Amino acid sequence: MNEQLSQLLPDPAGLPSQNHGGRLTGIAGRIFSFPVLLASLLVTIVFAFACRGLGDPDIWWHLRNAEYLIANHKFIRFDMYSFTAFGHPWVNTEWLAEVPYYLAWRAFGLVGIMIVSLVLLESIFLGLFYLCWKETGNVKASALACYFAIFLGTVSFGPRTILFGYMYMVLLLVILQRFRMRRSAPLWILPLLFCLWANTHGSWSLGLIVFGIVIGAGMIEGNWGRITAVRWSPSELRRLVHAFVASAAALFINPYG
Repeated sequence: MNEQLSQLLPDPAGLPSQNHGGRLTGIAGRIFSFPVLLASLLVTIVFAFACRGLGDPDIWWHLRNAEYLIANHKFIRFDMYSFTAFGHPWVNTEWLAEVPYYLAWRAFGLVGIMIVSLVLLESIFLGLFYLCWKETGNVKASALACYFAIFLGTVSFGPRTILFGYMYMVLLLVILQRFRMRRSAPLWILPLLFCLWANTHGSWSLGLIVFGIVIGAGMIEGNWGRITAVRWSPSELRRLVHAFVASAAALFINPYG
């Protein structure tokens, strides 16, 4: 009887393990989860608004600057374009942001410029969505806030160098938020971030101000209704100050001094 049953039943070795099936179910659950659906809708809305054309005429000036840099292997140090201020000393704080646009234009034409702009915009709003979700714990409210932010941000949509500044700001806030919540974060990234920022766009000064506000806010402790402040520990404050000083020093790593 046992031999007959063993012949009728399938070999257990030929069946997929429950652990393997559970892993597949877990992966599928993450891919088709509700947060991924909201993020996909966010990406779609950004794409719809970003593909309306090249709305920033400054891009041609930036392409000319990058062309001069790559062709002559020299940074622009004086005004070469205007009539009234020709030869006047000038600092191009956006040279590093101009290079990706120029290389994309050389490779794919106008489509390449659109691709760079789209990648930056998608990164900004996905990073903002992640930051809001981690800060509030409410994925629906975070997605709704980001959808509204898209309409407010359309004024900066297009091939603009300031998009790099927005992306760096979101990354700065993500790192500082993680440090505040978990009391641990890769603060060593911040000097590198500000070094890139100083060579990409002049909005680095706003990032340094935000960094200082976060440090100063952690020196107060109290509870005021929905607002709660927790003081930094001495070691945490020391790490933040060191990162701030290193970030400020990294601003001077640029071709203009």
